Amino acid sequence: MGLLSWLQNRRETWAMAKALASASTSSQLLPLVVGGEHVPLLSDSTHVQGYSLNAWVYACVNRIGHAVAEAPLIVEQRKGTGRNAEWSEVDGHPLGELLEYVNTDDDGYQLRLQTASWLALHGNAYWLLLRGTGSLPAALQVLPPTTVTVDAGQGKRSGSVRGYKVRDAQGRESSFDDTEIVHFKLFGARDMLYGQSPLKAIETEINTYTASGHFNSAYFRNGAVPSIIFKALAALTPEQKARLSASITEWQRHRGSRPLLLDGDLEAIVQGANIDAGTATALPKLLRETIAAAFGVPPAMIGLLEYASYANANQQAREFYGSTVTQYWRLIESAINEQVTSLYGDQYRVRFETTGIAALQTNFIEVATALSSLQAHMTTDEIREYLLDLPPLGGDWGTAKWGSFSETVLARPGED
Repeated sequence: MGLLSWLQNRRETWAMAKALASASTSSQLLPLVVGGEHVPLLSDSTHVQGYSLNAWVYACVNRIGHAVAEAPLIVEQRKGTGRNAEWSEVDGHPLGELLEYVNTDDDGYQLRLQTASWLALHGNAYWLLLRGTGSLPAALQVLPPTTVTVDAGQGKRSGSVRGYKVRDAQGRESSFDDTEIVHFKLFGARDMLYGQSPLKAIETEINTYTASGHFNSAYFRNGAVPSIIFKALAALTPEQKARLSASITEWQRHRGSRPLLLDGDLEAIVQGANIDAGTATALPKLLRETIAAAFGVPPAMIGLLEYASYANANQQAREFYGSTVTQYWRLIESAINEQVTSLYGDQYRVRFETTGIAALQTNFIEVATALSSLQAHMTTDEIREYLLDLPPLGGDWGTAKWGSFSETVLARPGED
């Protein structure tokens, strides 16, 4: 049973059968197709449905969202100017409290999770700045990007965005200027006002994956009965065709659980007598890897472990946080600093605090392995200075090439 045949409309299938019948006066081929239902397809306006239609889209978006949300947002203040400028964290800053409080329903983790998830799924994310009695925001609200339209033009802050229109659940539209909405977006090649969803590049793959899943589901719902072609040795009369059609319809209604009795010179030809021939198995496996690649999520991070070992699974985690997640952090930081932080003064910035992310921390087992090969060529102090950013030890330890791992990494200058 072919996947393309299964996806055809019943009317088209019977039209093909009639064409085959009219082409030959000595025989007829009447195909019986399992299922015949239409499959929901993704398009520009329905990308967000991929989250509920495809398990691997769900897994990738979920993984990106929670990974980004793991790192808290902190506020830093600049001291000095130019190359001598230093940044230090500011405790209790109003912006920091806003990013952690958010609103009466959400906290900082939910804010980061929703923002990153919408970015990964839709290519755009929006915050509505809810102002209190003053000019500074008192709360934040994440808006579903499917409800927001960008209004091009000269704005109060932006030279290309005049404002935004937001639809509520009842379809009513409200307008906001460009200082009231924070817009996060991925790169979009077709329209500079909007970001492009990763799903745009893999629409065909996701639609094919979804179709293959429906194909397999219909096959098993039909009692794992494969498609059948009925062959007649002579042309059937209209009455015989009608009787056969009624018998097939009744047989399908019972999902093939009852035997189909054939009379006359009819022969049933089974297309695919085993599950491997009757279902799509290899295709979904290939497509899931394409979907993961488009989102920048290594296979091991979403449970695809057949190609993973302990060593490369850890490496995949480091690459995921070091590339994909870091890119989301930078995009979100950039939008906040450009559109929100400037309200509090140009001496402040917001950034993600990543020191608590295990995948980004030094792997001392790898360091020890590397040191064991380098110690024959570099002194302990050279390794500390150029590779570990540690102060020199000096003395015999510092100039020697035989220092142990603990001496090289953990020792402190001037200590016995």
